[in-house]
Amino acid sequence: FDRLEQWFKAFPDTRYVVIDVLGDFRRPIDKFEQPYQYDRATVTPINQLLEHYHAAGLLVHHFNKAKNDDIMDSISGTTGLPSAVNTMWGLSRDVNDSNITVLNLRGRDLETDEPIALRWDSYLNIHVIEGPASDFLSVPELYLAPQLSLVWPLKGKTIRDSMGRAS
Repeated sequence: FDRLEQWFKAFPDTRYVVIDVLGDFRRPIDKFEQPYQYDRATVTPINQLLEHYHAAGLLVHHFNKAKNDDIMDSISGTTGLPSAVNTMWGLSRDVNDSNITVLNLRGRDLETDEPIALRWDSYLNIHVIEGPASDFLSVPELYLAPQLSLVWPLKGKTIRDSMGRAS
């Protein structure tokens, strides 16, 4: 965390930070520290630093191996991580169609949290939005294989403002 703060002091115009992966960034847990408090104490100062410097941030974190009805319950760690951020992204794959990736979004300022189906376009080298995931999944959502959790700590409006874009 101190090195990130030093970076912002040296380069105050930084507008976007990616921490990949969160586990390599955070300090070891203290012997008597509660895991929930540890998770919150990891993310909250990062969020505050990003807000102070009007920067957007992306924290990359992984899912656990558990099978959950709600993909966001698969985020590795305690509920302290999702409670300390404004928006979470979760990527998962349809186990019967490897061409479909599902983007799950949860956040305080989202208009909808309906999962979105993405298909990889190898020519453009990007994921292309196909539409609502429910229209494209070959099996119910609980059979999705979790891939990666992306935790986005800033609000969309804050991100737009920091990038100088109108709403």
